[in-house]
Amino acid sequence: MTFRQSRDAAESNSAASAGLTSTGEREAPILIDDEAEEVPRIAAEDTHGPSLTKGEDPVRLYLKEIGKVSLLTAAQEVQIGRRIEVGQIALRRTLAGIPMAVEALLMAGDNLRRGEASADDLIVLPEGGELEVKAIRPVLLAFERIRRLQRKIARLEGARAAKRRSAAYRKDTVTAITVARQAIQKTVAEMPLKPALIDDLVAQ
Repeated sequence: MTFRQSRDAAESNSAASAGLTSTGEREAPILIDDEAEEVPRIAAEDTHGPSLTKGEDPVRLYLKEIGKVSLLTAAQEVQIGRRIEVGQIALRRTLAGIPMAVEALLMAGDNLRRGEASADDLIVLPEGGELEVKAIRPVLLAFERIRRLQRKIARLEGARAAKRRSAAYRKDTVTAITVARQAIQKTVAEMPLKPALIDDLVAQ
């Protein structure tokens, strides 16, 4: 090998070790930018995070749905209250037509009269919030009237069962029993009894 050939070989090795291309230009190093990959991933997570939290918030959903419901006017509230009251009166009247329910109601009245039951458990409180003695007395009198009517019905039914009674007498007796039962129903319907008491009687 001549001196010229040795020099050319040395220059070729030097260029290869320095990372030069065939045109004599240096190749740019390939760098992996970890931060460049991390930023889009974080951005994607931030994009989904708040929307999921917002969508899963039950309080926000509740307030949104409540806002769609229109509130009742004062007239509508009064009308609904009257319907409820009418329904409760009808229920008491129907219940008073059942002899077993009347007996259970009279037992509740006896407990009230003897002080074994609280008036607050049987009688609806007035708007003032306190139940005075003058509000309890009419209820006790109503229970007494129901008791008298029940005794009258029992007496009439016994008389009707007698064999020597005429057909006309029996017919009049049936009419009297019907009138007495209707009087009981009217009395119970007008009593300020608590709906919870009526519900208990219905359940029995």
